[in-house]
Amino acid sequence: MPDWPWLLPGLLAYHGVAEEVAWRGYAFRRIREGRSFRAAVAWTMPLIAATHIPIMLTAGPVVGAAAILVAAATCVPLAYLWERGGRTIWPPALFQRRAAPLS
Repeated sequence: MPDWPWLLPGLLAYHGVAEEVAWRGYAFRRIREGRSFRAAVAWTMPLIAATHIPIMLTAGPVVGAAAILVAAATCVPLAYLWERGGRTIWPPALFQRRAAPLS
């Protein structure tokens, strides 16, 4: 794909920043109001995992199941980074960006 350098900034922005805007910046923040950290994570974990179901349909059951498990498993540490980082999306977004391979 000769245009890959033009696609790379969008991929990086989506994976780290856009996902955190949607999940920690909006959903988790709203659910966290009036709930404990544990309760808020418990409410958002199935929602975040469910958004990865299309991967199962497009990439197959093994890859999809892995994506769902990773999404669910990272809910706690990314929510913790959001909370400890001043309730901003930047700590979990930067962590996701650093942890994700560029392949």
